[in-house]
Amino acid sequence: MRLIKFVENLASLDFLELLDRLPDLCLFHRITGLRCPGCGMTHALVSLSRGDFQSAFYFNPFCYLLLLMLLCYLLKIGRKPKLLKLSILGALVIYGFSRNL
Repeated sequence: MRLIKFVENLASLDFLELLDRLPDLCLFHRITGLRCPGCGMTHALVSLSRGDFQSAFYFNPFCYLLLLMLLCYLLKIGRKPKLLKLSILGALVIYGFSRNL
């Protein structure tokens, strides 16, 4: 049932198109000038919704891991969601540091 709801939400791309036109809303980026792990995620998801995988990777390569995590959650794959969450959090921290080097 969750998968059906997810597909329905993905089908309403008008919302994503609206988000894609917004200016930079990342407070961390505005204050520090550094890009956080989430910077570019909206553009990446919009690119994915259009089937433009190369642009999605350019905007934020982490979007693929986020989608995999979402799919696992929707399909209830895996027995240790806490370990998955901690792994993704660790990957986000490492990615956040490395993208600003």
